[in-house]
Amino acid sequence: MAKIAAKSKKPDGLVIVPAKDVAAYMRDLPVEKMQGVGIGARMALRFQELGIRTAGQLGGAQLGFLKAHFGILASVYKAMGQGVYGTEVKSYQYSEPVKSVGHSHTLPEDTFDLEVVRSYLMWLCEKTAMRMREYRVFGRTVSLYVRWSDFTGFGRQTTLQHFINDGAGICNAAWTVISQLLPLQKKVRLLGISVSNISFFEGQQSLFADTEKRRKLMTVMDQINNKYGDFTIKPTSVLIAENHGIQARCGIMGTRLWK
Repeated sequence: MAKIAAKSKKPDGLVIVPAKDVAAYMRDLPVEKMQGVGIGARMALRFQELGIRTAGQLGGAQLGFLKAHFGILASVYKAMGQGVYGTEVKSYQYSEPVKSVGHSHTLPEDTFDLEVVRSYLMWLCEKTAMRMREYRVFGRTVSLYVRWSDFTGFGRQTTLQHFINDGAGICNAAWTVISQLLPLQKKVRLLGISVSNISFFEGQQSLFADTEKRRKLMTVMDQINNKYGDFTIKPTSVLIAENHGIQARCGIMGTRLWK
């Protein structure tokens, strides 16, 4: 109600709608004015095609009629037409918990070259890992998506026994999926990688005692890259992708390398 009312009084946006007046306020409100509160332009047009032109008409419509056209959302739309919406109001600073992190990229040209494919995959995995460490999360499920030169696609995921957030670990998991496709029957056009099954393990170093040295390396690398720019320090394996055109397309820079 606050959203709808404020939009009706721009630029000041100051309007008061007492609770007792909500029904009257909604009665003649055009359904397209409800955009931004869960009803978009296409949905407003759909309502109009069904003869529902005002929020009042939407709120007064038979639930069975709405269910026939909108399924499980029928009761939600009916309540909204009455000025009722059950979702909790979130603060401006609120952000949804991280459920997955990933990146995808279209190659400059389609290729059968597995070295190029692996180099691009490593670059995507490093970008994904950087974001995961920024969010301070770890994940167990690695999902790979490949789009072929004929625009068909392939997607599969693998779930690890341990949590990871480093590029090499993500890449190794993704490569086990690609290895199931070898030899390639079509050229690769696009690669996508994502990590899900997310958990927060901030400060729990004991879980990664066997990789403490690598964890420290990632911390130092992130500090340098945050200060001087992404991929200031990078794995040598992304050089092939750079030579294949990724630098020109994505501006990847840096001269400090690690294996």
